[in-house]
Amino acid sequence: MKIIYLLFLFLAFSCSHHHKKSPHHHHDDKAGCKKCSKDAKEAFEKKCAHAVMEGDTHVEGKEEFTLTHGGRKYYFSSKEKMEKFKTHLDEHVKEANNNWENATRR
Repeated sequence: MKIIYLLFLFLAFSCSHHHKKSPHHHHDDKAGCKKCSKDAKEAFEKKCAHAVMEGDTHVEGKEEFTLTHGGRKYYFSSKEKMEKFKTHLDEHVKEANNNWENATRR
């Protein structure tokens, strides 16, 4: 009986330690994540992140098409542009950041 009790304690404590905190995830603001939207800083002065990624820093983003990622809120001119941007999110963010830096240095 002691063996069963010890086995139960071992399983209970070894399994529970990694379920206390789930990792944070990235998603649309519409999902309602308070952690993301509360602290997010607006990226590219609300310009369309997809357009910025393509080198055009003049296209305005819209409030209804936003994505929060890495503590920043990205705006898009359309749902299609937002979906395309999300396909390779980290790569597109990096490219958009480079284009934005180059454009704002001029």
